[in-house]
Amino acid sequence: MKKLIFLVMLFTLAFAGSAFAATYGDYEYTDNGDGTVTITNYLGTNVGIVIPDQIGSVNQIIISSQAFENKGLYIVEIPQSVISIGSNAFSGNGLSEVKIYNPSVSIDPTAFANTQAVPSDLTIYGYSGSTAESLAMSKGYTFVPLSAPVTSGFKYTDNMDGTATITGYDGTIPQDLVIPDTINGLTVVEIAPSAFASKGLTSATIPSSVTTIGTDAFVNNAPSFKIRGESGTAAETYATVNGIPFEDISGASGTGGTEPISEDVTVTGSVYAIVLRVTVPSEVTFVIDPNQENVEDRFISPVLTVQNQTNAPVKVSIASFDMKQESIDKGFQSVAPSLFTDVEWSKLNKTDSKKLAVGIKADKNWQVLDNASTQFANNFSNQVIGTIAANGTSDFVFEAKHGNAFDKAEIIKYTVSFVIELD
Repeated sequence: MKKLIFLVMLFTLAFAGSAFAATYGDYEYTDNGDGTVTITNYLGTNVGIVIPDQIGSVNQIIISSQAFENKGLYIVEIPQSVISIGSNAFSGNGLSEVKIYNPSVSIDPTAFANTQAVPSDLTIYGYSGSTAESLAMSKGYTFVPLSAPVTSGFKYTDNMDGTATITGYDGTIPQDLVIPDTINGLTVVEIAPSAFASKGLTSATIPSSVTTIGTDAFVNNAPSFKIRGESGTAAETYATVNGIPFEDISGASGTGGTEPISEDVTVTGSVYAIVLRVTVPSEVTFVIDPNQENVEDRFISPVLTVQNQTNAPVKVSIASFDMKQESIDKGFQSVAPSLFTDVEWSKLNKTDSKKLAVGIKADKNWQVLDNASTQFANNFSNQVIGTIAANGTSDFVFEAKHGNAFDKAEIIKYTVSFVIELD
């Protein structure tokens, strides 16, 4: 079995003059030909987004005027690689949270105009002394300081739940790279797409704390490049799927005195790799908006589509579906749908409306459907769902039982972990 640990991004290029227009996932952009790219439009439908920290090989990103205007966004994360945000770039959205990781990014004063009737209802997260803080103070937005940024060595994103995502490296990178398991008190759980692509690395040691490794995170390094890590972790899965030599360090000396169980050399080969494309992020953002007139419109969520890019059927299981800690920290609880009757759910008070029952279920285009029931968050593990045909796609949808006593639209985050195996 192989866990889904990466997201395949698609490029569609259309050259025009000295610069070229293109799409990267849900983003239209222009390559400026000077080591920067400009995001000009957002094509997606998600209500919570993380701006990519790199487009192709370029990690100096400009957000143009009106690029994300009137897109129905509630939460936005803007990485350190964004160097400029244009006028009205995010205006006309219902933004409640914006996280800005570049302390010196140029921000037009109108970048977040007309996003909240009351300016303080928009919370800007940024570093103390940053341009993000200056903007928040001048506009009356609520400002929350982030942990101090890394000025050398590993670059990272604070996930705001006690964990971090490694996004790259400042300065001269060691050829034998060792990823830390913690950084500034945060547990390192993810390596971003293309974080260490084309760096001339000869090896990368990845700790067991890392559970997600992005697409092309270590592509195009030295011919002898290998990944070192513990057996059964995301490091081994990534190496196997991508045909990279893997060295198991589970029994290496200096790890608590554990004796090696074998000195044999294990050669791992790969015939067909299981590669999935998920058209929404593995972290799915849900919105409950009690102001919608129609009851069925109050729960807003994307459809999650899985594409099997192999030449054989694959069986899909859901290992877990859990509420994110940052949502729990806001007072939300994941509960069973049977906790209240339908009538009681509709009449919950403000306190009890923090109790939510959100479920995921298989929907369309399954070759074989083993489990058509809704699987509610935090109440199951390792459920076989069904089989996706060779080179086929299958959909998941989300359901919810919830109250309606909210002061404003609320953002709740969950994570879905899939397990994939050849059928």
